[in-house]
Amino acid sequence: MNAIRRDKILRLAFLLVCVGMPTLTGKAQPHGLDNPEPFRLGDTYKMSLYENEEHHLKIFLPAGGFKVILDTRRIDGKNSNLQGALSILNSAGVVINKDAIFLNLVGFDYRGVYAFNQRTPATLILKLANKTFKQKYWLTVLKESEPSFIPFFDEITPKPMDIDLPVSGTLDKDASVYYSVRLARGDYKATVDFALTSNEKTNLIGYFFTLDGDGGKREQVLMFNEINNSSRRSGVFSVRAESRMIFKIQNIGYPVDYKLTIEPSAP
Repeated sequence: MNAIRRDKILRLAFLLVCVGMPTLTGKAQPHGLDNPEPFRLGDTYKMSLYENEEHHLKIFLPAGGFKVILDTRRIDGKNSNLQGALSILNSAGVVINKDAIFLNLVGFDYRGVYAFNQRTPATLILKLANKTFKQKYWLTVLKESEPSFIPFFDEITPKPMDIDLPVSGTLDKDASVYYSVRLARGDYKATVDFALTSNEKTNLIGYFFTLDGDGGKREQVLMFNEINNSSRRSGVFSVRAESRMIFKIQNIGYPVDYKLTIEPSAP
């Protein structure tokens, strides 16, 4: 009897594996509006979509404030078009907020953050639409008050830095690095040095962005676009209230050594 019972259990386990248990890997076919895939508050859903594909997720939310965090990255890693959108629908599939997060830029990765309030408990449908080229998406819904940081692309946490103390490193072509520091209200100056690792005189192309503590609200502060073997650029940004800021250095051209310094801006 014990041997027969064990055999039944093993066969049942095999069937469960074959049928497939619910996961957040996003490897299945995209779900349509009439069969949205269940999704839970606090989970990170991963999904790859080809051009002009859509995927629908449904999530139950209590009353309160929430934020949607959406990361995307081109599968080929190239610096080119990133186009897509996240819309919020009610449980009947009627659009409540079209293109709550809208992507239409040139780059190889991006994070969008959308905050909203839910007056009463309800089930919502999140419609993820990819426009051009195959892209990978990471989608998370959190309570607005949630203090924990969601790593970019489920793997990158900004490195800590201090005011007036430079940080440095090396960036390959089409690569980024993130830093973070808590800043008081005021105006600040960012200084970035780029130097080609080959020491040849050719294209220097890159950007420096500020982001908020969730990694959203991206603002370009300065850029490189010149033919040289090294260059220094500075830009000024403002902080209206004490908060944690994230900085992104993005290299588009040939591999470079970089240095970043953040300091209070002169009055």
